[in-house]
Amino acid sequence: MIAAPAGAVLVVLTLSLVVSNIALLRQNRALKQILRVHNESAYLEPGQAMSPLRGLDLQENEQTLDFADGPGKTVLLVFQPKCSWCQKNMDNWAILLDLVDRRRYRFVAVATRPEGVAEYIDRYRELSGLPIIADLHLEDRLRFRLFDTPQTIVIDSDGVVEKIWLGALGGRMKQDAESYFGVTLPGTRLPDTQQLTKSSATS
Repeated sequence: MIAAPAGAVLVVLTLSLVVSNIALLRQNRALKQILRVHNESAYLEPGQAMSPLRGLDLQENEQTLDFADGPGKTVLLVFQPKCSWCQKNMDNWAILLDLVDRRRYRFVAVATRPEGVAEYIDRYRELSGLPIIADLHLEDRLRFRLFDTPQTIVIDSDGVVEKIWLGALGGRMKQDAESYFGVTLPGTRLPDTQQLTKSSATS
């Protein structure tokens, strides 16, 4: 016979395991749904809606980026420190940060991986004064296909994607970004190739 106190503890432990397993099943189901959406469409497209982005800042505090909170439209500068094309694209982003009217556009730096972000910001001081999501939540990275870098994304105050440039701003993308923002960009050396660092969506 199991003593009453020991039996009660066993019941509590069993119930805790059941609750934990249910939570894990729900999480797995949600991630499968996100992966299904990810497989259906490779990247964001103009006209798609985005919910607020979630992640950690440089101090590992939870952050939520609500697109309705900005002064106008939000420009996401999506990067990861080990991305070579992100580094080559920094001159373009520096021009945008210097010349584009901040009363109309809010720039936010979004890192898809946390490793080396603080050092990257120290190296590229242009990003240091921006709101920064230093570690984007996995669910949002998958849901919005924010894993290949760099990406420059304009989102209106309703959370709808208005423009997206996938890769470093060279060639036709450079011309399109210049026309949109009304600035002249330095571009990159290879004018019409996809200047993009491919990355695994989940690692």
